[in-house]
Amino acid sequence: MIKDLYNIFAQSTGVSIDTRTILPGNIFFALDGQNFDGHKYIETAFSKGAVLAVISKKEYHTEKTLLVSDTQKTLQELAHYHRKKLNIPILAITGSNGKTTTKELIMAVLSVKYNISGTKGNYNNQLGVPLTLLSFDQKTEIGIIEMGANKKGDIDELCQIAAPDMGLITNIGKAHLEGFGSFQSIIDTKTELYQYINKNSNAGVIFYDETNELLKNLLPENPETIGYGTEQSFIDGYLSPNTTSTFMEFEWKHIHSKNLHHVKTNLVGNYNLSNALAAVAIGKHFQLPGTLISSAISGYNPDNKRSQLIRKTKNTIILDAYNANPVSMLQSINNFVAIKTELQKVAVLGDMFELGKYSFEEHLQIVELSAQHQNIDFIFIGPEFYAHKTEKAMFFANKQIFEDWISKTKPQNKIILLKASRGMKFEELLPHFD
Repeated sequence: MIKDLYNIFAQSTGVSIDTRTILPGNIFFALDGQNFDGHKYIETAFSKGAVLAVISKKEYHTEKTLLVSDTQKTLQELAHYHRKKLNIPILAITGSNGKTTTKELIMAVLSVKYNISGTKGNYNNQLGVPLTLLSFDQKTEIGIIEMGANKKGDIDELCQIAAPDMGLITNIGKAHLEGFGSFQSIIDTKTELYQYINKNSNAGVIFYDETNELLKNLLPENPETIGYGTEQSFIDGYLSPNTTSTFMEFEWKHIHSKNLHHVKTNLVGNYNLSNALAAVAIGKHFQLPGTLISSAISGYNPDNKRSQLIRKTKNTIILDAYNANPVSMLQSINNFVAIKTELQKVAVLGDMFELGKYSFEEHLQIVELSAQHQNIDFIFIGPEFYAHKTEKAMFFANKQIFEDWISKTKPQNKIILLKASRGMKFEELLPHFD
């Protein structure tokens, strides 16, 4: 059945799960979930030019539909079949922090020489990964797949779909603890990528941060491993000394070269060093010249609410509000502390989501940490932080109360860090800072 469906797919203009964005010639997959039923939009799909609807409910079956037992599973099987037909190298990226930035840096580097296709945004789950794979075409030379996880087994399931032969774990930290239950469960899940490549790819390659002892100790024995970050690594790299720039600058060199490359980035946050060195290592693995690698990284401009520096009329904003967990929150604070500036520093921090039973403790630790930095004004927003209210910082029970206050206060000559989980939508605060 998948082979027949693939033949139709090969003649189509792609697949769609959303009639709002469907294109003429698409195959429409009517997904059926707890809060939605794609079968209700089959006629809409056909009215917009769909050539086939893949369905799982018999009452909607006609000569223009394909009836299957599970539309999502069929979508995944089609994506896997397509991946095998393409027969291209695919790099999978997972980790608790930095996945998307690392992916985009890698794509920027490899695009200098190759036709690259990869995950758009954070389309990294059981639906996003197959849709990403099905967007690859015969021109694609290398695929980059970002993989996210909310519970144990998620990464292995995504590997079964994408069949990566290269893998990279950016780091392992306390993210989505509510779904995983424990930090050990997070470790087990992220390393499912290592285990897949170890078992299923005869010529597999794993890229890893040599400075991360946890990742080093978790490496399997069989695949080729390529490290970055130390003098003994494939790529040696370190932060540029004596720089006063708000943006990260770093030096790197290849293990078999004496040439030292200096790179000025448009990324705020020294924690991005590992992300950038991963892109360097992968670029060199694919035999790109060092000058082109450095130029590609220098030219990358984040526009995804991650490590963005935004200069307003009266204030400077560091927008790092795409997501947050205890590790990334700590990284952002430490980087903010290290920034050299004459402007008054204000850290506006919002609740971290999906921490489950660990939420109280993790938010308390951030509040206690803030008390150690007397040269920064800390503002905490959200009920989780508000539960730890003290007189040493400002606390707001929700974003609306803060917006009412800041609209009257109108800060000037500040450098302001905005950091929170995605659900807090901190980018909506930007208009309040001129």
